[in-house]
Amino acid sequence: MRRMKMAAGLGTATLTVGVLLGLPATSAQAVDYPTTPGIHVPYGATYTMGTATWYNRSVTLAGEHRAISSSGCRATWMYTYDANGKQLGSRGTPVICNQTSGFTLNVAADVPGGAAKIKVCLDDGNYADLACKVYYRP
Repeated sequence: MRRMKMAAGLGTATLTVGVLLGLPATSAQAVDYPTTPGIHVPYGATYTMGTATWYNRSVTLAGEHRAISSSGCRATWMYTYDANGKQLGSRGTPVICNQTSGFTLNVAADVPGGAAKIKVCLDDGNYADLACKVYYRP
């Protein structure tokens, strides 16, 4: 009888371990972050354009900007803001002259939920804003 109890106990333990180890591993799912495509800030024949991706604590703007010799040099700046309009961060590209160049800017928005809006600006060669547009988190 003692042997049967021990065998039954071992069987239960083996079954429990088997069930626990036999469970399929949960795989990490890719999290979908909202995007804002179609960002376009023109100034004459020059522009900044791209797509913003809104993360939990930052926003990334990936795109291109254009400067032509007759218009002068250009740079792109992005600013992040919370829901109350407080600026959270900013970052800009190097100045480009007489070219079209790709860029990626990642700007901090270190508040719960991340940025509520961004401002994207096309600047002149001295980093003075020529044109800006505001985009809200989708």
